[in-house]
Amino acid sequence: MQDLSINNMDVAVGLKPKTGNSVFSPAETNSSDTLPPSFRHPSERVMDSIQRFFQGNNTTADYGIHANNLAAGIYRYSNLPEENIFIFSDTDQPAGQIIKTLTAPGDTVLVCQPIDDNTFPEESSNDIDIQYFDSTTPLMADPEGIINAVTAKTRVIYLANPNLCTGTIYGIDEIETIIDTTNNVKIILDETYYEYYGTSLAGLIRQYDNITVIRSFSAAFGLDELPCSYILASPENIASIKHTYTEDNISPLSMVAAAAVLTDHEYLKSRILTVKENMTYLAIRLRGIGIPVLTTPADFLLAEVANPVQVISELRSTGIEVRKIDNDNQLQNYISIPIIDDNYSTNIIETFMHMPRQLYVHKPTGPKLILHRSEEHQIEPVNSDETVEV
Repeated sequence: MQDLSINNMDVAVGLKPKTGNSVFSPAETNSSDTLPPSFRHPSERVMDSIQRFFQGNNTTADYGIHANNLAAGIYRYSNLPEENIFIFSDTDQPAGQIIKTLTAPGDTVLVCQPIDDNTFPEESSNDIDIQYFDSTTPLMADPEGIINAVTAKTRVIYLANPNLCTGTIYGIDEIETIIDTTNNVKIILDETYYEYYGTSLAGLIRQYDNITVIRSFSAAFGLDELPCSYILASPENIASIKHTYTEDNISPLSMVAAAAVLTDHEYLKSRILTVKENMTYLAIRLRGIGIPVLTTPADFLLAEVANPVQVISELRSTGIEVRKIDNDNQLQNYISIPIIDDNYSTNIIETFMHMPRQLYVHKPTGPKLILHRSEEHQIEPVNSDETVEV
């Protein structure tokens, strides 16, 4: 069996989460730390670690132990030394902090669209300019378009890989082309969905000092309610970021959960497998009822529907957190449907089956052509603009 903790360039893993939704009640402990009300435990190993945390004294010395344990876990998982690693207390902080460190007033940051609204900061204390790059092919890699969008003022390129909204992937050759062509421009690679995709480009950090990779525990690891993330970069960049980072310390509870889940390889594989199986199931079922679907190397699929606003409303009414890709006109009829487990997938299909078909199936456009033999000429065509005898 492949050891996920020491492979950083080509990991193919699978997944099936624990089925229980029970929450360990902080009311049963003497700790001031609490679990969010909506927290669903990802694995028994994580919950065991959380329970031990609640039962401990959690002194200042313990905080250092938790931090060291997590740093050591990321080191084993990423196969990069601790001097290449920096941990953040949230999933929304890394991109903004990296940009703050690497830019000066008047610099430009090129943000490759589409992006998740919660991922990238709209404003920066450095008074920088944000330039959004809209590819003519948002569902395909476009290194040439990115290179052409770089100007003399561009200092940073932000690129999610896979893309957080479309799942679009850039390979190592395409990233190296961007690096080699744009000279000293810094590149942020957001690998939030790295575990689902199975291939990381973090190994490029050994060759280039202008790459910073962002990772999170909120996707495949299932720790959305205990936010924690980390970056991988050259020791020099890490040192600069440490120097400018002034946020609060990371929650000890988040560190304990993240360190535990990094060692739970069976949970990670089972969760990824569940997502991939349900991705296939949903794609087949949705295509079967007339909805064009695009699968992704992440934990969501894209569906093209006739009335995205109404379809989203119908799905959300049954607890399905679907979203519209609003920041790309070429994808205006696409919705992003999350993949979680078998029950969630069943709910998605049942909801579609109970909503009016005209909400999700596009009406045919253009003239219709109905063919029939001459002996069938007495049969009147239905809803046809042209009839041709053969």
